[in-house]
Amino acid sequence: QFRQVSPPPAPMADREAVVDGYARRGASGDGMGVTDESTDSLLAMPEAEPADSSGETWRNWAAWWVMGLTNNVGYVVFLTAAEAIIAGGAGIVLAADILPVIVIKPTAPFWAHYMPYSVRYALCGAFSAASFLLAALCEPVELKLLGVVCAAISSGWGEVTSLAMLAFYKESAVTAWSSGTGFAGVAGAGFYVMFTSAFGISDRTTLLIGLIFPLMYVLCYFVALGPGTVFAEPEPSPSSASDGVPDESPYAAGAPVAGAGKLHQHASSGSVGPGLELEHTEGSDGPGASMVGRPRQGDTTRLVNPPGHGTKKGLAEPAGTRGMESCDATKTMTTAQRLTALRSLLPVMTWLFVVYFAEYTINSGVAGTLSFPNDGLPKHDFYKRAQLVYQAGVFISRSSGQLLPINTLWPMPLGQTIMLVVFIIQSCTQFIGSSWIMFALVLFEGLLGGAVYVNAFRKIRAESPPHLREFYLGAASVADTAGISVASGVSVWLEPFLDGVRKSSGLPVA
Repeated sequence: QFRQVSPPPAPMADREAVVDGYARRGASGDGMGVTDESTDSLLAMPEAEPADSSGETWRNWAAWWVMGLTNNVGYVVFLTAAEAIIAGGAGIVLAADILPVIVIKPTAPFWAHYMPYSVRYALCGAFSAASFLLAALCEPVELKLLGVVCAAISSGWGEVTSLAMLAFYKESAVTAWSSGTGFAGVAGAGFYVMFTSAFGISDRTTLLIGLIFPLMYVLCYFVALGPGTVFAEPEPSPSSASDGVPDESPYAAGAPVAGAGKLHQHASSGSVGPGLELEHTEGSDGPGASMVGRPRQGDTTRLVNPPGHGTKKGLAEPAGTRGMESCDATKTMTTAQRLTALRSLLPVMTWLFVVYFAEYTINSGVAGTLSFPNDGLPKHDFYKRAQLVYQAGVFISRSSGQLLPINTLWPMPLGQTIMLVVFIIQSCTQFIGSSWIMFALVLFEGLLGGAVYVNAFRKIRAESPPHLREFYLGAASVADTAGISVASGVSVWLEPFLDGVRKSSGLPVA
């Protein structure tokens, strides 16, 4: 192990230049060169987590949790306040809250890397603030809907941006972000109902109070979020070039490094830039072990921002986090290479799509038809309580990534599909007479959906090759949006169909 620290802090531009050297891999003249071998499996290169101080870990965990909460809470507030924003226009508000996300999430992995993360987060915060201001202060319906659209842009773009940036943080940050987004459902609905119903505050004033959420979001990123970790590729073992084993992966021994990445150039000297230190920890395989084109287990090199180094304003500006751009591997990929790289994500994205399609079909197309008059719950009251129970289940399971990691995902989407069938049968036959049993099933539905979300992104974060990790995390989020979108379309037909079946069968429809 060796450490070298230069005393003066580096100017921000210099440190961003150092970060820009991260993950420069691929064939010469091409810049990236995603090969079939590098994209066929997410299991290409598991990577050891770096050591981290407990204080820094908890600081980042809390920051990511609040960022997850504030990223999604506006989306929930506007859905809850739909009738107040446009009387009788809940469906229009739902469409305005979803359609922008349908455009942003599939396309963002192909253009978002042109902007530094600081610009992306600033714009997301601005869109979020604009959404509350437009909905609260404007009278024309078109401007109110524009506010809803701004909330959708902020939420969708913020999710893609944050998931991509989690590539530079420890795996626990994925759980923190997921937990925060899970709590947003409870917090958003609770915030609106508490201020308008319990405190008797007007809808307009409540939405203006909601400006606290974009403020917290921006402060968390620019002030509270601590240093991330930037991994550099280890030097290839000389033995791998002569062991006779062919290897065409981007990690192959002797493979040319596009642009002669700065971190790779300086790995032998330990000097990567003023104010930064380079730590190299040799893997358990020993210095002479053959890599066969891949880094040794536990062999990592990382950039660390030394404590106390910051900007002239005193705000910490750790290498690899605020102000940084996407890693060069992400920036230099062509559209064809991005589409090729997505092949290895298809299994995980399929499970995300299926689980979200099933649960949002339940929520939007089936749950609203259920009622339990014997328990004093007409369908409107049952639906409101069921949504709260569902959000509680999502929050619990999205917070479980570290405590109960699940690596085999397919049983959960299968279970959610079975749940959809059970709910449809219940709507048509009322074979379950107790609302408490249905609430338990709704809770289970939320648990399944939240568990797939946190474990899918935790799995991608842990198992993807480092040079593709940022791209993978951002791109995979399109799957849940696709599932929600298809479910919304199906629900437009399914809910009235089920109401008709219940009416013809003599079941309560109110």
